[in-house]
Parts: sequence; C-alpha cells; structure tokens
Amino acid sequence: MLPALRSAWNIPEIQNNPLMRTFVQAAQFGRTYPSLAGWGGVENLAVQHIGMAWDLVAQGRLSREALKDLMNKASVAINQALR
Repeated sequence: MLPALRSAWNIPEIQNNPLMRTFVQAAQFGRTYPSLAGWGGVENLAVQHIGMAWDLVAQGRLSREALKDLMNKASVAINQALR
C-alpha cells in the first residue's frame, strides 16, 4: 500500500522497490468512480448515448444538430435516472 502523502512516494524504500514503483506509476493516472448510489446507471446511459454519437461519426452523419440532440437526450435520460 502506498503512503497517503504523495511526497512520501519519493522515498528510497518506495522508489527502489520495483513493485511499489509500479503502484506509484499507476496512481499517477488511475481514477475511481464517484461514490454516487446511481452512478452505474448514469454511466450506462452516458456510454449508450456517446456510443450513438460514434455510430453517426462512423456513418459520416454526425452534424452539430445531431450531436446536440443526442446530448440533450442523454441529459434528460441521466436526470431521470437520478430522480
């Protein structure tokens, strides 16, 4: 386990240990999910709507209006899920 203080990640005991160095490198980029009860549903809706946008990109049919419409629909769906 890494020390809570990032400045402690530079001590020789951490830096000279290849396993700990790997954790330090991963911690630079790793993120956790928000601690919201409904986050799983929100994430699924976001993935669904963003996926639709990428489908339109692949088909060469994504316009500014289509993207705005998709994001508005995503917003409505996510807001409903959070209620």
